[in-house]
Amino acid sequence: MVALAFFCAVFVAQALIESARSPQAQTQLDAIETDLRLLARYGEEGDFLPQALQQYRRARESNRRVAVPTGLDVRIGLLEVAGGEPSAALATWQGAIAAEATPTVDAYGARVLQGLWSEPPAILPEAEAVLQERLEGWFRGVALTRLYELQQRDRDRERLQSSLLVLRNKARQRLFWVNGVPVVVGGLGACLGMGLLVQRWGWPARSPLLGPLSWEPVPWPWERAWTVMVVWLASFIALSQVLPGLLMVAAALLKQWVGGSPFRYQATTVLLSYGLTVSPMVPLVNGCVREAGWQDRWRELWTWDRRVWLWGIGGYGVAMPLVLVASWLSERLWQGQGGGNPLLPILVESQDSAAKFLLWLTVAVAAPVAEEFLFRGFWLRSLLRTLPTWGAIALSAVGFAVVHLNAVDLLPLTVLGAVLGFVFVRSQRLPAVILLHALWNTGSFVALLALGRVDG
Repeated sequence: MVALAFFCAVFVAQALIESARSPQAQTQLDAIETDLRLLARYGEEGDFLPQALQQYRRARESNRRVAVPTGLDVRIGLLEVAGGEPSAALATWQGAIAAEATPTVDAYGARVLQGLWSEPPAILPEAEAVLQERLEGWFRGVALTRLYELQQRDRDRERLQSSLLVLRNKARQRLFWVNGVPVVVGGLGACLGMGLLVQRWGWPARSPLLGPLSWEPVPWPWERAWTVMVVWLASFIALSQVLPGLLMVAAALLKQWVGGSPFRYQATTVLLSYGLTVSPMVPLVNGCVREAGWQDRWRELWTWDRRVWLWGIGGYGVAMPLVLVASWLSERLWQGQGGGNPLLPILVESQDSAAKFLLWLTVAVAAPVAEEFLFRGFWLRSLLRTLPTWGAIALSAVGFAVVHLNAVDLLPLTVLGAVLGFVFVRSQRLPAVILLHALWNTGSFVALLALGRVDG
């Protein structure tokens, strides 16, 4: 068992180190959100252009491998020219052209833009088709407006402006889901948290944060719980290495349903692989519970009553401002590094509803049930036998964050895990933390959907 635990520790450490060296997913999300903000402010004046330019330059300098929207230098040049820096834009586009060892579509797009803003202007062949294909949203609007003005195509320019006004309204609605909903929920959650703290100190007898806890110690020793966790983690690691190849065969058998959609194929693989890699936890935990004759007490943890709704929804609100602050700190600590999110391409680029539904099943149904079953229902419950309450909550939260194998998420997931642990301890109901977890993942899922293609 010691050797197995050492193997798991080495694997987890290597995975975290590798993620620490990888581009941060938030850099991509920031660039996409910047595109939405630009489109939402199209036709307006303000200080948003310098902020957008700073964001794109930061993305370029942090890591050239960051998977930001196509044509990073092309877009930086458009921001520069819109901000009154045409010479800087021409230099940026020239740098993008010179950086390409062989001619590419993006390099040709830079040449097209360079020609449009040169003195005298030059319109290259198929300029409009290239701009339509390689740009979107605000960037496409700026480039095509310049092209139509040079070609004196007033009617096309008017049609372009009308379509951009429609997209501007859509962008504002999507920004509400990205930023407005978290702000509203976070504000309500902060008020709720402050109210509970005031009640805890002013009227402790009525505070749900205090009061005796009728936790019956689990009958198995901590060594047994540790064995279950190590064996599950080892099986998770082994299956995660073997399953991708097997799932390629399974997905091939589902080819008729998957069709030609690469996103549906990826989403199917994600759901199947997640379900299979976490499935060993069920017989391991149930075997431990059954051997100890603790089935009745275990079933009580799954009771659904009024406390589930109160603690689940209330905990979600309180968790929002805490995790957002932790995420902000973590992003600045890692400075553009810390790991990416493999689901981003499907959520941001795909228009396949079936693929998105499969991902929602994975992140908002399967993940909350499986992870709360293990980390709160079993691991935290086991730790409470030998550790004080806050020590058990903290240790289970750290374990919950570590197994996600993403360096930049360690701090925010530890904070989220601590809130989940506290809600579980006070509510004594697993459905409460499953509900909280599902709400959290669904909110993140909806925000990522809103950050889809700006013309989508």
